[in-house]
Amino acid sequence: MFNDQTAPHLWDAKDRAQLTEHMVTLRARYAKFLMRWTIIVTVIWWVTDPVLLRGVPGGATAFGLMRISAVVGASVVLLILRGVDRLDGSRLVACTVVWSVFTACMTASLSRLGNFSTLWFHGFYPVVIATAFFPFHFKARAVFATIIGASLLGGFVLARPDATNPPFFGPTVGYMVFTIGVGIAFGHRFFLVTCEEFRQRLAVAAQREDLRHQVDLRTAELRRLAAHLDRGGEEERRRIARELHDELGQGVSALRYALATTRRRFERDPATIGVNLDDLDELVRRVADSTRDALTHLRPRMLDDLGLTAAAGWLVQSIQARGDLIATLRVEGAEPAVQRDTDGESGGADPVSVAAFRILQEALTNVTRHAEATRADVTVSFAETLTLEVDDDGVGADVTGPGRGLGVLGMRERAHALGGTFSLEPRPGGGTRVRCSLPRPPAEATG
Repeated sequence: MFNDQTAPHLWDAKDRAQLTEHMVTLRARYAKFLMRWTIIVTVIWWVTDPVLLRGVPGGATAFGLMRISAVVGASVVLLILRGVDRLDGSRLVACTVVWSVFTACMTASLSRLGNFSTLWFHGFYPVVIATAFFPFHFKARAVFATIIGASLLGGFVLARPDATNPPFFGPTVGYMVFTIGVGIAFGHRFFLVTCEEFRQRLAVAAQREDLRHQVDLRTAELRRLAAHLDRGGEEERRRIARELHDELGQGVSALRYALATTRRRFERDPATIGVNLDDLDELVRRVADSTRDALTHLRPRMLDDLGLTAAAGWLVQSIQARGDLIATLRVEGAEPAVQRDTDGESGGADPVSVAAFRILQEALTNVTRHAEATRADVTVSFAETLTLEVDDDGVGADVTGPGRGLGVLGMRERAHALGGTFSLEPRPGGGTRVRCSLPRPPAEATG
């Protein structure tokens, strides 16, 4: 039940200080509890004395004095502890002296009924056993229990010196010593239980604080991610608006101007409009390319129509075509066929493929922006899980910056949202490896 961390002397200074504060509080609480119930039980038992002690000569008087001593002693202790929740120092000494004096008075009262050969004194052994409930260290407990036991025995002997005569005095002292030993042993065990319970409470409090800290950190990360996604969305809308204005808008304006020029030339000389028609054709092609590029950047149609492999190939080719770095794609396993309806139309990519594509898109964006890499190798594996790996030969991962950390956090959240795993780690030989594993969707979802 106990381990080597139970003993308080093995704890650190902070925990020992907290334990000491806890113990002095418990002492005050237990002392008040025992004193109150001493008064209550004594008063209730007092009412029965005329009936229970009517056959004992002088019994009512002796027990009356004993009960008065118990009630007065308990009341004085409660008065000392009134309004306080600590029992240590001078207050502990005062309570110990008061209670030992009045326990001596209690046994002295019952000495009127006979010496140790009678049963009256021997009913006080539980008073010593009750010291086990007070949380003391071993030495302090031994002193406290000995004081209470000695006061019980001393009060009786002082009131009736002839009780020291043989043959009952020796066995009575032996019983008292045994009772003190039992009180010390059980009290120390109770003290160790209290220490262990308090240590576990400290551990739970520390874990709770750590969990609260982790939750706060996680919440802050998610808030930063939400703000980052909001900013990213606004930047994406701004970029699309700029492309629509610059590319499509200017292209349409040029197309309208070329069309007007062609019309005027046609009115003058229909045979000379060939050059203008070629210009119109070029302008229409540029407008169509700009429109396709803008729509493809938002969501490549081939992801829905042809699947993840084709979309990943397009993404790798696009990066390589820009001259940012050398990019390769390796596909392992067979990708499930794209689900289609009765008209042959694609039902759209499944969420796992969409997430894998967005993670790949973000990973390659990080490589081109931050890694200072010359090469990126992409591997897509279709097995029991969909596994995506991106290896680069750059300067290594750095997720401490706000932008980079949020990009990684976004990829991780995409993977975790689908029950997958995500890791970002140094690559053997230099560079960084991004690895993501996502559960494959059910067969009916992929066709």
